[in-house]
Amino acid sequence: MTIANSVLFVDAGYLLAGAGDVLYGTTSRVEIACNYAGLINAIKTRVAEHSRGLRLLRTYWYDGARGGIPTPDHRLIESIPYVKVRLGRVTPSGQQKGIETMIVRDLLTLARERAVARAYLLSGDEELCEAVRAAQDMGVQVVLMALVEGERTGRSHELVREADELLELDQEFLRSHFQRRELPDRSSLEELDDDAIREAARDFVERWLAIASRREVDELLDAEPRIPRDIDVQLIESAEETLGSLRDLQDAKIRLRDYFWQAVKEQAA
Repeated sequence: MTIANSVLFVDAGYLLAGAGDVLYGTTSRVEIACNYAGLINAIKTRVAEHSRGLRLLRTYWYDGARGGIPTPDHRLIESIPYVKVRLGRVTPSGQQKGIETMIVRDLLTLARERAVARAYLLSGDEELCEAVRAAQDMGVQVVLMALVEGERTGRSHELVREADELLELDQEFLRSHFQRRELPDRSSLEELDDDAIREAARDFVERWLAIASRREVDELLDAEPRIPRDIDVQLIESAEETLGSLRDLQDAKIRLRDYFWQAVKEQAA
């Protein structure tokens, strides 16, 4: 039986850090904004153009999450048809753990089950070399998708050698899907005003409500004034994307949570 499927594996940490480095000279995710739906569709289009008629079985999106709790961005991504989000861990120092293990598991499972003829791997991690060799031994072609190398990010040259082919994503491809965030001067964090905090809360609530079910909204309202831990973590992380670190700003966090409830009641009505 002829296998007519391909599969796409995306290491989000590598992709986002590399894009930030190449476009803006930063590997900090909080300093860049990404149009995830547009980016994923563009990558899938590049795969379709290259695969010459192979049907894309699925896209796997691998990322880290603090406490294993998906962010609004993760929930948005997993709402895209035929995209599966796999979440690893994030250490206190910000390092992602478990991503390579999940990629290896999915790649070898699909190869062993003869579910795909070709795998597109968007990653730069040398630890995937052995899995690439094993998949090739089972008859799967492995195409490495890699970003142009930046000052602080790159790709494993051994991984490039092991892959059957290299597809490079350049600045022109990336530029339309990313923007630089303007973060406030950290020396002025103590002077955060209500308008900035209110806007951060409203922005988070708008994004959360766009993907939440009616049942989830009702459960949230029933829990007032307690914000469930997973949503509270997401709220703080989302606000820090525009306000900067809130680690030692307890008053700002209290105001943020108050404005969160105000926005929920206004927008969920």
